[in-house]
Amino acid sequence: EAMDLIWAWFAYEAYRSFTAVVRPLAAAEDKRRYISDEDVTISVSKSAVITVNVVRPRIVAGKLPAILEFALDTETRDVREAAAHGYVSVLARVRDLRDKSDPLVPFQSEGDDARAVIDWMAKQEWSNGRVGLLGSGYGGYVAWAATKRVPAALKAIVTSDPIAPGIDLPMAGGIFTNPSYRWLY
Repeated sequence: EAMDLIWAWFAYEAYRSFTAVVRPLAAAEDKRRYISDEDVTISVSKSAVITVNVVRPRIVAGKLPAILEFALDTETRDVREAAAHGYVSVLARVRDLRDKSDPLVPFQSEGDDARAVIDWMAKQEWSNGRVGLLGSGYGGYVAWAATKRVPAALKAIVTSDPIAPGIDLPMAGGIFTNPSYRWLY
């Protein structure tokens, strides 16, 4: 056990020492491979905007299909993932439910917001007019909500474990889930 602990410490120290070298190399590689537009605002209603990050492959010429994902926490999502496979990748941050200037009721405007972003995407110079929508958890709910009135540009949705308001949110197995409670209120 002592030797395992020592080897684990050496591995930790090695990875920690690589950080200063790897981060600039990874940033240079991203700049070489992708064109990134961060914090692009899209008007989704008279007073509301959605902020998105757009990443597209630098090498591919012409118009591309796009993948949209809505997320509550965009820090945990890698917006480059779809771009690495030849798509334009759009990661949207949902509206803040705690914004006092534009009160928002959970689960009522998400479909409209997604449709507005999809319509915006279809009109961009890099778009071939075809959009796929993916998501898990809350993002999965947004994908299904967007299909209430399917936009012409939406060609596919892929969801995993979408939340179902009133069924598994804000509880799971009869137990309140703390992140859901905090998000709703």
